Amino acid sequence: MIDLNRLHEGLLNSTTLVVKDLGKEVECSFIKEGLVTSTFNIEEDVLIAALREKGLNGIVEGTQFATFKNNFKRFTLCVKARRLFKELCYSLPEEANTVVKQPAYKEAMVA
Repeated sequence: MIDLNRLHEGLLNSTTLVVKDLGKEVECSFIKEGLVTSTFNIEEDVLIAALREKGLNGIVEGTQFATFKNNFKRFTLCVKARRLFKELCYSLPEEANTVVKQPAYKEAMVA
């Protein structure tokens, strides 16, 4: 949650986001008028995966930046949903992860 809040604050006070890959973490730098306004590292794998999908070669600027900024609530919701799904998958017993039930309407069609 803290990382999402930092991202939100950075988007409000900048015009460019640079995401530098450091292996198991990424460094986010927000730039406004040629100066870096804030920099921080993110270590959470779900958020890292979502950030890697944004921008071209780790740079989000111009219309991509404006789109990312305007759709940030949706981005946040997707990240939170992925976190929850990941947590639920790990907390379920192994049998529950592998069993896929066929919906009732498909069973009726087969019979």
